[in-house]
Amino acid sequence: MERTVGDHTIQWEFGDSSVLTSEGVREREEFLNPSHNYSQNGTYTVKLTITDSHFFTTSSN
Repeated sequence: MERTVGDHTIQWEFGDSSVLTSEGVREREEFLNPSHNYSQNGTYTVKLTITDSHFFTTSSN
């Protein structure tokens, strides 16, 4: 399940199998500007996916 903010659905993938979903969100600001702690040093690719109410989707790494 993804977090809906206004007319948009937003999902963060942190590159280590962690995904921020509505179950992990306490406040809107936490979701729009999340923080994540990694258990191991390394380089990770974070992916942000936004889908609007017309199901147009954009993603950014």
